[in-house]
Amino acid sequence: MTRRRAGVWIRRVTGVLLVAILGSLAVIGAHRYRILKPQLLRMLPEALTGGPGAGANGTAVGVYHGFEHTESLAGKPVFELRASETLGLVSGWYSLEGVTLKLFRKGGGTAVLRCDRARFNAKTRAAELDGSVHLELDDGSFVDTSTGRFDPRRRIFRSTSEVFFGDHSLIGRAGSLRYDLGRDRIELGNGVRVFGADGATMQTDRVVYDRRALTVTVPGRCVLTDPGGSIDAGRGTITLSERDGRPERIDLVDGVRFVWADPRGPGEGRGTAERLLLSREGAGTWRGRARTRGPWVELEFVEGPDFLYRRIRTWELEFVVGPDGPRSARTKGMTCLTDLPADADVRFAESRDGMFRFDGNGLSDMELSREVRLFAGPFRATADLARFVASVRTVVLQSGHASDASRVHVVRDGTEVWAKEIQMKEEGRVMTARGDVQGRTTRVGFAGGLEEESGTAEEGIRFAAQTLEASSAGGRVTLRRDARVWQGPRLLLAEEIEFDEEHRTLDAVGNVRMTMPLPVEADDGDDPGAGGGGEALIVARLLHYSEREGKAVFKGGVRLSDPEHMLSAAKLTATIGETGELEGFVAEGQVVIEETAVRRRMTGDTARYTRKTGELVVTGNPARLVDEKGNVVTSRSLTWHRPDDTVTVAGEEEAPTETIYHPEG
Repeated sequence: MTRRRAGVWIRRVTGVLLVAILGSLAVIGAHRYRILKPQLLRMLPEALTGGPGAGANGTAVGVYHGFEHTESLAGKPVFELRASETLGLVSGWYSLEGVTLKLFRKGGGTAVLRCDRARFNAKTRAAELDGSVHLELDDGSFVDTSTGRFDPRRRIFRSTSEVFFGDHSLIGRAGSLRYDLGRDRIELGNGVRVFGADGATMQTDRVVYDRRALTVTVPGRCVLTDPGGSIDAGRGTITLSERDGRPERIDLVDGVRFVWADPRGPGEGRGTAERLLLSREGAGTWRGRARTRGPWVELEFVEGPDFLYRRIRTWELEFVVGPDGPRSARTKGMTCLTDLPADADVRFAESRDGMFRFDGNGLSDMELSREVRLFAGPFRATADLARFVASVRTVVLQSGHASDASRVHVVRDGTEVWAKEIQMKEEGRVMTARGDVQGRTTRVGFAGGLEEESGTAEEGIRFAAQTLEASSAGGRVTLRRDARVWQGPRLLLAEEIEFDEEHRTLDAVGNVRMTMPLPVEADDGDDPGAGGGGEALIVARLLHYSEREGKAVFKGGVRLSDPEHMLSAAKLTATIGETGELEGFVAEGQVVIEETAVRRRMTGDTARYTRKTGELVVTGNPARLVDEKGNVVTSRSLTWHRPDDTVTVAGEEEAPTETIYHPEG
């Protein structure tokens, strides 16, 4: 009887301790290794292999066959333990063969653990599992290992054999397992790898899961990869949700590096940060923050659909990632952009803040704000806001305030432009400015040219309009709507004005009005120039000015007026001197000249004036002169000598005549 009671006692003690041992594995399986399946990490598995366990032998003291035991608490089953054979040894160890343990979890559901052998020491209460230890839950998740040992004094179970775990969506392995029952902490070590069904993987050397704090700590280097990219960090911490046990916060530090592929092409994106923090906001959606105290937070994009290389550097980066990849990102603090478009000049930009939008993982739209500075080929610009629109390959610079000090400012090879908005298109390299456009340039002269050698053109010409369009191809600049150009006392107004920097010409269209200074008559008589200075106003419908030729051609309803004279014609070709003064002109088509002071009027087909001689020659068929008294003189040619105020009348060649007419005072 005593021997029989001893056998029962041995069975019960053995079963209770096995529950403690195998229950730990059940805990691991029941939580399904939630620490190892964050939704950002999905990787391909590789061959999984294991090794055999080991055991100890001794002299048998008793053999028990067909062991079965059910443990209940408050009428509810806790576990069912079965073994094909129980063997007692002299050494104090008891061995169970063909162990099957069915666990009934408190919250519902069951778990079944099977192993080939289990060993228990009655004196030390130590226990070991050996040979194909397999734990399977009713939801299909499992844990496999080869050997394990339980330390009852420290309440620690450890396995130094490979541990395999998985469920319907992932599998994984580790080189060792340590479970501290007192602290409720699980530690996987010696190389941990997790493989997701969709190709995601996580690889690290060691993982610590604190079930009480619901945190997973990765104390060493961790690499997370999936078909779309990877994350590499020096260490990290994962916080799990109390509701569903899924990761809700991931904190990676110590040199974080991440890479993702662009599904639209062969390119990829790369990033670095000192710290990367991810917070779950919904199914498959994460909000992230990358920070640094020293080096830059850096993003790089290579070989996109419309660019060759793009890099963003900042102090702090916030972003949102969805199931289909990055959605948006925002930079805080100093932001630097390097951009090399596929067929445009390299661009450099910096600002205080930035906003970036993605389309299918590709960077589709960039927006820099606050103290923006941009360098794009020959252009340099400052603005309150700069938006890079990939779909139309355009950079839009905008002013955020109404003050003149905050207007967009662009400089290009001696040309400066201020406006409320400026667009720079990559295709054709076209710049368009809108809203109270003002500027200046030294690239084109106006009504006198640029005297660079003498240093009199350091400020160049100034211009203003409602819109401006400039093209790098041919160096064309077009002003539209209330266009104005001026240089010193010379002023030009028109509906549209166009500069051609390559050919150094200027064209104006629509209600053209131009003022220019008249030469001042010298006191010593050496310069017989007409007039006493002042300004001349020329009105026409069209103007073409060539700086190299020093000529301005006016067409359509031309009128030239100064304080003493008025001229009208269909066309006027004016010669501009080096100092911008009117050196002479040729008027054509229904020419009418009036001397307003004495009411003298001359008409003809053409009129030619030369400042050097002071002569105005009017020709026609016929040329006509009407004085203030109504006297009329007609001839083929009339020559007005302005220095002595005389008119010479020339007849036909067959019968030359000459009349000198002295007007009365």
